[in-house]
Order: sequence, then C-alpha cells, then structure tokens
Amino acid sequence: MAYKSAYFKYTDTLTNGIKKYRKKINMNSAGGADEKAKMKVALQILNNVINGSRKESVVPPIQTGTLRGSGSAFIGSRKIGDTKGDYPEGTPAETYGGKKGEVIIGFNTAYAAKLHEKNWTPGGVRPSKQAARNPGMLEDVGNKFVEKHLRADKDDLLKFYAAMIKKETKG
Repeated sequence: MAYKSAYFKYTDTLTNGIKKYRKKINMNSAGGADEKAKMKVALQILNNVINGSRKESVVPPIQTGTLRGSGSAFIGSRKIGDTKGDYPEGTPAETYGGKKGEVIIGFNTAYAAKLHEKNWTPGGVRPSKQAARNPGMLEDVGNKFVEKHLRADKDDLLKFYAAMIKKETKG
C-alpha cells in the first residue's frame, strides 16, 4: 500500500511482510515454530527459576524438595514440562486451563502462594544439588522467585525466543 504526504511518498511493506511471516511460522497452529519456540522459552524459565540465572540468583527454598518439584510449564492447556525429575517429593500440576498460545509457569503446593506473598528469611534450607556440586556457590533463597526471574530475565528470554523462531523457521 502506498501513501503520500506533502513531503514524501512511501510504501508500507511491513504489514504484508508481517502477515506472510506469521503464516510462515504457523502462529496459530499447534506444532508451529511459534509454539516450539514458546516451549523452549517456558522450559528455560523453569530452569532459571530452579537454578538461578546470570541476572537473578533467587531460587525457591528447599527442605524436602516439595516446592521445587512442583513446578510446571504449560503452553495453553498443554503441559510441556515440570521440575519433578530432580525433586521427586513434588507434585506438579498435570492440567491447566490456559488460553491458546499462553505460556504458564506455576508451582503446585499448598504453601506456594503464601511463600510468594510473604517477606521472609528462610531457615533450615539446604542448597540445591547444583550449589552442593560447586563449593562456595551461594543460593539466594527467597520469595517471588518466578516474578523476579521474569522481570530480570525478560530481555534474555525475548532474545532466546527470537533465536528459537529463527532456528525453527531456518531464517
């Protein structure tokens, strides 16, 4: 579509390009590049939350492993992963009624919401397996761990998503 103004004439190539690209990556179909990229990003978020990231070190507390083992990732209502493997005491959610294409990260314990909202100083927690293997590594155990990672890691996650879209579309 071409536009004229008193000063210049220009052609809108962006709108049609976006439409073609969205079709190419199958934005609205299961198994398309968008969904595959979102799956990888969701799993990366879970990893960051459990192990810390380069921009945010806060992780969930661990005493029995119930909370850390209850993490789940969904794309819409489809479960794509959980954290139970390293923490068998956990009970991750198996179902969630999310909207199509929405990335959901959650922790499924009775006390997860309480720990999320309350400012607290943990006591009697032990370090994760990663910290145990790396003497001198300190874990910053605390509340609002998902929220803190989303805020701190958002730019890296967007870059990761873009890289995954590029990889999936061979672009």
